[in-house]
Formats: sequence, structure tokens, C-alpha cells
Amino acid sequence: MKVLVPPYRAPTANGTASRPRPQRRHGQRLLWIAIGLALLVAVAGFALRLRGVHKPIYVTTRAVRGDLLQTVTAEGTVNPQNLILVGTQVSGTIAELDVDYNSPVRPGQIMAKIDPTTFRDALEGARASETQTGR
Repeated sequence: MKVLVPPYRAPTANGTASRPRPQRRHGQRLLWIAIGLALLVAVAGFALRLRGVHKPIYVTTRAVRGDLLQTVTAEGTVNPQNLILVGTQVSGTIAELDVDYNSPVRPGQIMAKIDPTTFRDALEGARASETQTGR
């Protein structure tokens, strides 16, 4: 039969036996240093990789003559770039409309013709009343 006896501990000043301090192992310290170095290398590599992402890539080639093709595709409602409200001092029924909505116009171009019947009737009425009063 074997009897295990704990190691002798010298009593301290207050009369109790002190516990032995655990000694740090040399291998544990090396492990933490290795983990720290691995993290440092990973962060440095990630930073260098991020910096290299935004570098432009240049492709050179010989200049060649050719046709240019430009295609524009759109979806939805087309609105005019400039909208100008045009006013008039004459009102009446439009007899003829020479331009469409958002059409380009030039200065002096006739855009619409108003039916002259109402104006002709008003002119004849004014002439008739002038001749009656002028006699």
C-alpha cells in the first residue's frame, strides 16, 4: 500500500501554510506571442490587400478607325427639358395647329391659326354701327 504525502509547506508569518504560486509555463507564453504575431500579419495583409483593390488597370491597344454607334434606351414618361408658357392677347377657336407639344419652334413661326369668323362678325358689326351713327 502506497501513501501519498503532500509536499511540505513552510508556515507563513500568520501561522498558515502558503500555497505555492503556479509557475507560468514557457510554452504558454510562446503560444500567446505566436497568436499575436499571426493576428498582426493577418491585419497587415488585409490592409495591403484593401489598398491594392482601388488601383486602376490600364489596357493599351492600337488605334483603329471605325464607325461609332450610340444607342439610347429609355423607359417611362418623356418630359420636356424646357417648358415655356406662351400667352396671347387674342382668344378664340383654333382653326389650325401647326406644331405639336414639345416641338422645336423658330422665331416668327406661325404656331396656330385662330378661326377669323368671330372677328369678321365683330368688324362688320362695328362698321354697321359707324355707318348708322355717321349719317
